[in-house]
Amino acid sequence: ARLAAAPLCYAQADFLSDEECAALIRLGVASCECAGPVGAVHESARCELPAYDGVGDVPAVVAAVEAKLARAVGLQPHASQTGLTITFTKPPATSQNAALGHGLHVDTHNGKPFRVATALVYLNTLEEGLGGETLFPIVATDAGAGDARTLAKRALRHGATHTDEPPARAKRAASGVAAYCEERAIPGKAGLAIAPTRGTLLVFYTRDRAGQIDPCAWHGGM
Repeated sequence: ARLAAAPLCYAQADFLSDEECAALIRLGVASCECAGPVGAVHESARCELPAYDGVGDVPAVVAAVEAKLARAVGLQPHASQTGLTITFTKPPATSQNAALGHGLHVDTHNGKPFRVATALVYLNTLEEGLGGETLFPIVATDAGAGDARTLAKRALRHGATHTDEPPARAKRAASGVAAYCEERAIPGKAGLAIAPTRGTLLVFYTRDRAGQIDPCAWHGGM
C-alpha cells in the first residue's frame, strides 16, 4: 500500500514470516557479537549480514530475503547495492514519548550518493511509546509543510545529508528542518511515522524520477 507520494513510500504487512524474522535476528546477533556483545553495555548495535551475490555459501534466509526484496522493488541483487544490514536498538526501560536520537538524514548519506531506494523490514513489534518508528517529518500534503520543504531543499542544495553534521553554509537550513521535526512531527502534528510491526516491509525512495533527491525524503529513527 502506498503511504505517501512525497516522500514516495510503500508498506507491505507480513512481508516476512515470524520464522524468517527470528532467523534474521539469530544471524544478526551472531554477526554483531563478532564486534562486541549486544546487551546492557551497548545501547545499540549495527552490522552487515553476509552478502548474497547469487553464488557462494550464504545463509538460506539471506538468499530468500534478497529474492523477496528483488521482487518487491523490481531490482535484482547487484554488486553496488548495500547488503542486508541489521540494527538492534535497546528500547527504554519504561514507556515514554520517543524522540529522535540521531537527527535526520537522507539516504545518500555515508558515501552512498546514488542510492535511489531503501527497503526496511521490522523484525519486532514494539508497544506504543517505546520508539522504533521511522519518521518522515515533511509530507508534501501536510498543511504548513511548504516552508519546511523549502528549507529541506536549501539544505540539500548546500550539500547537507544529515542535520547533525551539515556543511557550514547548510547549517541554518538543516537546523530549520530539525526544528520543524521537533515542533511538529514528533508530537504527531505533521509528518508520517511508521510503527515497527514484525514482518512489515517499508520501501521509500530518496530520489525522484528525474534523479533528484526528494526534499521530503529526510527521515530518522525514533
